[in-house]
Amino acid sequence: MEIIAIVVIAVSVLVLLLVIAIEQLKKNSKRKKLLKYFQEAYLRILKVDALDRAIVSPNDTIASSTGPRKILVQVHEKSELSDKTYLLDMEQPWVIGRKPGKNTICIRGDKTVSSVHCRLEVQNERLYLVDMGSKNRTYYQPARGKKNRAGYLPQKSYQLLTSGDAFYVGYTGFEVVIFDSNYGIV
Repeated sequence: MEIIAIVVIAVSVLVLLLVIAIEQLKKNSKRKKLLKYFQEAYLRILKVDALDRAIVSPNDTIASSTGPRKILVQVHEKSELSDKTYLLDMEQPWVIGRKPGKNTICIRGDKTVSSVHCRLEVQNERLYLVDMGSKNRTYYQPARGKKNRAGYLPQKSYQLLTSGDAFYVGYTGFEVVIFDSNYGIV
């Protein structure tokens, strides 16, 4: 009888230790998720801080003393499925399309979007929208007051973008605001 009681107590202790270990793993998992959330929030704060520093007047001496010119782009995505704002550091092109893993901005659930539809890139300190040969093309709408006409971009063509311009990839619209460290909003 004593041996059975000892075995039952030992098994109970092991089960209790196992339950405690499982709870610790759950807490660690929650901690990891929380840590990831705060890291992402910290990166957003850094980007907003970078934008705040980028929005300066051309006469401000801070702009000329900060070193190389920096261009940041805010792209606001608006569709029935999502309403997101991206802050893009334009040191590398940003690709927009439907296929995950190949695009910086992935638009899911829209069959009119090509797997790799278009990209945003900076050349000679200017922002361009480039159609990547998409089947349904990329629609460009200039800001009010610009002389450019709205319309579909020819495949593989480049379109200069400025603040206030919009473009559409499938049914998803994007509005562009460009911040230049030397000139503010351009």
